[in-house]
Amino acid sequence: MGRKTKGSTVYRSSHNHLQVKKSLDRFHEEQRKQQQEYIEMKIKNRRKPIEIGVQIQSGRKITITCSPDDTLDDVREKVAMKEDISPDQQVLMFNGIKLMDGDNLEDLGIIQAATLFLTLRNWGG
Repeated sequence: MGRKTKGSTVYRSSHNHLQVKKSLDRFHEEQRKQQQEYIEMKIKNRRKPIEIGVQIQSGRKITITCSPDDTLDDVREKVAMKEDISPDQQVLMFNGIKLMDGDNLEDLGIIQAATLFLTLRNWGG
């Protein structure tokens, strides 16, 4: 009774193989679900672009499209493309305060339809 027959060994081997396959299938299905949830979260949290105005000291006003994650360097580059004003010449202000590099638009409180003021850096004495 304690002897194994060739047929029962094959059955156990096939049964173990099926259990491993089912475990792998469950694992892969869980991986697919996690990937799908991650993609849906990324889409949900994607930053919508905002349009902000830039009032140039000459009186001209332009509109640029930015992401809330854009930095002031990004904004200066966009202004430079539209107005041919070198980024290193640009001084940006918002609500009467000179903006310093390092923060993104969202951190600075700059939202849709906000207006920045642009003056040129005074290189002379």
